[in-house]
Amino acid sequence: ELYDEKVDFLGKVKNGKTGFSVIIPGKDDRVILSYKGVNNLLTWQDVHSSLLETKWLYISTMLGKSLETIEEIFAWSKRHNVKIALNISEYLAGKGLRVLKPMLENADIFILNKDEASILTGKKLINEIISLLSINPEGIIVITDGYNPIIAAYKNKIYKKAVKKVKPVDTTGAGDAFAAGFVYGIITNKTIPKALDFACKEALSVLM
Repeated sequence: ELYDEKVDFLGKVKNGKTGFSVIIPGKDDRVILSYKGVNNLLTWQDVHSSLLETKWLYISTMLGKSLETIEEIFAWSKRHNVKIALNISEYLAGKGLRVLKPMLENADIFILNKDEASILTGKKLINEIISLLSINPEGIIVITDGYNPIIAAYKNKIYKKAVKKVKPVDTTGAGDAFAAGFVYGIITNKTIPKALDFACKEALSVLM
């Protein structure tokens, strides 16, 4: 289909099995079973040439050799003034602040949900969580919490955004859409409240 639509493949072809996911829908939620395949085998040589002209990178959870490569990318980005938006999973949050500290020190935007934030910091109260995550004084932290208000923190200022309650058709990908909308807002020099508006509209478009 990509070929028919004349879409170039921008990924890296490697020997091995392509990753895939199986999504099992339930009444109110869904379970996603993921097989990472060669997605776990990303090396610095695979990506370094494509980083040279970029101003922003969006990085999500990667495992195995790929996680080591992500750590290299963070170090490279700091030296080359490339900004990074980071979004993690519960698996990566479980590694703790000590392991993730080098990433958080260089993340310009850090987006996660309340469960991931609690696992990462070992705290439940939002003020304690934000205090521990505020490692980069220039970084923006965004924490979602289901239908509870979204919390964003930047330079000792807290922003709250109410969430519209809807009956979702499918929640798969809503978190990714939220993050894309927020990062777009910041990249285009919008205020944090406006970026949160974009984020919620993107997430809602997926939920519905």
